[in-house]
Amino acid sequence: MDFLFPRKLAGDDLRTSESFDCAEAFGYGPYQKRMLFLIVLGLFSVNCQTLVVSLITGDVDHWCKQPEGFNISEDDWKDIAIPREGDGHFSHCRVYERCKLPTELGSSVGYTKDGSEVAARWYNRCVLNEHRNTTDMADAPCEDWDYDVSTAKISAVSTWSMVCNRRFLPAALLAVQNTGAFIALTACGAFADYVGRRVMMLGTATAVVAFTASTFLAAGYVHYAVARFLTGGSAAVLVVFTIIIPFEFMTHAQRPQQVLFLAVLGLELCEIWFVAIRPLVIDWRLKQLVFLAPTVLLLPVLSTASESPRWLVAKGRLDEAEAIMMEAATINSFPLAVTGCLLEKLKEQMNCRAGRDGVDQEDLVDARSLRRRAFAMFAVCFSICFVFYVDAFSAAQYNDYTIQSLAVVVTLTMYVVMHFLIKGVALVTVLSACFVLVASIQCTLSVAVGSGSGTIAKTLLILSKGVSNVVLVHCFTYILELFPSAVRAGAACWAFGCGRVAAMCAATTLVLRPIGREDIVFAITGVVLFACLLIVQTLPRTTVVEEARIEAKRASVSSRMSLLHMKRTLEQRPLSKKSGSTSVENSRSSSKKRRKSRSSPGSSKASRRSTTESGAAVPPKD
Repeated sequence: MDFLFPRKLAGDDLRTSESFDCAEAFGYGPYQKRMLFLIVLGLFSVNCQTLVVSLITGDVDHWCKQPEGFNISEDDWKDIAIPREGDGHFSHCRVYERCKLPTELGSSVGYTKDGSEVAARWYNRCVLNEHRNTTDMADAPCEDWDYDVSTAKISAVSTWSMVCNRRFLPAALLAVQNTGAFIALTACGAFADYVGRRVMMLGTATAVVAFTASTFLAAGYVHYAVARFLTGGSAAVLVVFTIIIPFEFMTHAQRPQQVLFLAVLGLELCEIWFVAIRPLVIDWRLKQLVFLAPTVLLLPVLSTASESPRWLVAKGRLDEAEAIMMEAATINSFPLAVTGCLLEKLKEQMNCRAGRDGVDQEDLVDARSLRRRAFAMFAVCFSICFVFYVDAFSAAQYNDYTIQSLAVVVTLTMYVVMHFLIKGVALVTVLSACFVLVASIQCTLSVAVGSGSGTIAKTLLILSKGVSNVVLVHCFTYILELFPSAVRAGAACWAFGCGRVAAMCAATTLVLRPIGREDIVFAITGVVLFACLLIVQTLPRTTVVEEARIEAKRASVSSRMSLLHMKRTLEQRPLSKKSGSTSVENSRSSSKKRRKSRSSPGSSKASRRSTTESGAAVPPKD
């Protein structure tokens, strides 16, 4: 929350916690590797909580219910009382008005030969005069329904009559769940950076387990909706910390690739789990229990995680950070002396900062920059999450499991492409390119759905779903890289909360599906992405870590050049010695010759004589 108030944020230590790489603090080894499963389990868990409503609210064949006590076959009732739609199928939501029970009879005709006058009159109008009264074709909406007995138990739709004019109830469950997530993320984001990462993670994990159990015990729709509200909120906060803690233990060189890989793995394992559980023809309560069973692993696995040393350094708790870093160095077989030297360096930086008076102007500029980045990333997260949930809800409507399977294949393919891209290209550049790609797919998908090209629309939906899965993960990875540890959890919670607002907006678009206007939804997603590209352009070209890598590369290049220069200098030194000794010897020999010539006067006369003779041999020309 501090980044909303630049002057307060400028008073925080934003730099010391980011001034070192974990590779130089305690190395990389078993200590970090055991935490990587947290990301997989966190993404798997939150995605299961997101998809469970779609899992248990599949469509069930239904029609207006025949009155109790009316002993007539199902087929005869449909022929007598149910009108046909334009495609020739019996209506799901309408009944002939002549067969609608009068209010005096309630839900039962209680018909016998000696029955009441009202029941007899209804029976004559609906059944006996049915063939003669063919002009009486007025229909009315149903008030109760019968369901296909072969599929009624596998869906909560039949349990709570979520059909026809109550068709909004599954979408309402999704909206309630995401509302809980938004409220929880907003509230926790305000103080997430003041409370320990581990405390927040274990607290929300306990809440997820408890509230998930309450969904199994829910008897009515309202009770179930409340349970989903609480579960959605706690699961959304949990996933933020299951990513942040391992992230802050990773080395700079591996962070983007590892987070991307593990998060995509968690999402896709959940998709595969969804595809495996959905075909089971069992009671929907049992299906929900099986689907959410991995939730029991949360507490045992998450309790093995340690507090983030970066967050402890950011909060000035260097003694606690030292204990964790020494433990990590011991497990990783990293030299403890090197870790100790780094800790001394961090202490000096903290003491130097503590000795300053007032707020540094450079810190104030950094604080204002962080606030601008935060608002920009909130908009970016909203847009990509809107696409993600629209695609997820659209894909869930199909009973064709090929779509889910192919979406997994596309996601893994996109992950491979993204893995190589983020190695050599700036994260924000990759983000911009991905937005252009997804927006183009969404616009094309809108045209395909509007024109009725079913095969093309399904293909584009698979492509969009797979690509948006990876882009969503990349977006949140970029957020973690963009903000320092002192404000990272708050920024991540609020950005994720904006994503949940997008999920609620996506859930409201479900009402357009029954009227066949889903093309409008895809068109809106494309426009939102293209508009958000303007915001992406305002983000910094490099993150703090990327700048550190660039400086490290420059330093390594300059050091290599220095070493090469030293090598050449050393190679040239023996040559210079040899040339120097040769010149000395030549000078000595020449001086000796001069001394000899001076000691013999006849030689000088002879030389002068030879010179005169040679000059006379070639007289000058006139």
